[in-house]
Amino acid sequence: MPRSTKSKLLLLLLLLGSSIYCSRKSKEIYLARVDSRYLRLEDIYGGGGETPSPSSLQDYVSNWVDDELIYIQASKLRLDNDPQVKRQIEESVKQILVNAYIEKFIDPKISVSEREIEDYFATHHNEFVRERDEIHLRHILVHDEAKAKEVKDKLASGADFASIAKEYSEDSYAQDGGDLGYVSISELPVEIRDPVQKAKPGTFSGPIKSDYGFHFILVEDFKSKGTPKELTEVAAEIRSIIYSNKYESIFRSVVDSLKNQHKVEINESLIDSLRGTKK
Repeated sequence: MPRSTKSKLLLLLLLLGSSIYCSRKSKEIYLARVDSRYLRLEDIYGGGGETPSPSSLQDYVSNWVDDELIYIQASKLRLDNDPQVKRQIEESVKQILVNAYIEKFIDPKISVSEREIEDYFATHHNEFVRERDEIHLRHILVHDEAKAKEVKDKLASGADFASIAKEYSEDSYAQDGGDLGYVSISELPVEIRDPVQKAKPGTFSGPIKSDYGFHFILVEDFKSKGTPKELTEVAAEIRSIIYSNKYESIFRSVVDSLKNQHKVEINESLIDSLRGTKK
């Protein structure tokens, strides 16, 4: 079990009270039960799936109870014997197993190094050009007007925009110094687009009031449509391209090997005839 999972489990056990530790039977430690079916902590935090946050735990447990009750009733009615339901179950199980195989035997074989990213960019840099005019921005968002005035005073006195963003900004880019990277000018909200288009690189605008609060924008740079992008702007995209290429190569190699171990037939003539009728 991962360290973070163990920590969550231990924390919940502590929150549930020390009396839990006096129990010698793990099945007594549960969040809910329906007849003989239990929802235990390890079912939530030890299964490797998506886990609920502490604030959504109550809803998670309630939904589990609802689903269990319906599941029991559906089982009593033998709905799993319905041909359509059977097919859906088989397809779901198949897809789960396919994904499990990929995660265990294919994904671990794939890695992308920084050198590979640099080499790919060097030979494909002409493919990474701007499709529209873009602007490199930093952003600060505060919700309180008094705080907006404080930010404005600090910026006007020459304080570093990135440092102020880390200290004051209330959006998800705060820890990056408010760095939004290059964004399309045409996609900016009107109340922000107009002042930044008039600004010179190195100058800030704000506070700009919107429904979200008070914005401060620093213009770092302008780039025109058709100009090349820097490696730092496209590194994540290149990593994804290389990863996909490697995945496809390994996946096809695995499938081709498996084809040699099984009898595989594809009725191409029937497929062609069906494709023709769908046109």
